[in-house]
Amino acid sequence: MPPYRKKEQKPTTPTEKNGSYTDVENEQIIGLYEEYSNEPNKWKLIATRLGRNHKSVRERYVNHLDPFIDKSDLTTEEKLKIDELQKIYLKKWADIAKELSKNRKGGRRTELQVKNYWNSKHRTNNRHKEKSFERISSRMNIKAILN
Repeated sequence: MPPYRKKEQKPTTPTEKNGSYTDVENEQIIGLYEEYSNEPNKWKLIATRLGRNHKSVRERYVNHLDPFIDKSDLTTEEKLKIDELQKIYLKKWADIAKELSKNRKGGRRTELQVKNYWNSKHRTNNRHKEKSFERISSRMNIKAILN
């Protein structure tokens, strides 16, 4: 990204930290989640104790720290199911992850896992298309045909 487009990440309040989470913070989030799990505003309470933004803390737990996340590689069946669900839900990754996680015994899949799989697959397919176009256009002088 060009330097003029980069935005400096600033905490929303002067007391909030930003940047990567440390192992200590990860352990604190897990412990505080257990302590506040029944509270309706648990993410705000946890964020206040950590000095972090509540949305950031929630995303950290839901996408990385939740013990029910299945961190194994996606199976072939899951990949096919994601491809089917993507046609229905488009880019609603959370909805796709919920559908994918229904009736699973080995934990749940996160929206990040689904989104990363889809974007990786899509990027690979686009590279193949670009290489195919380059190969064809180098053999056939496209400019000469178009003129």
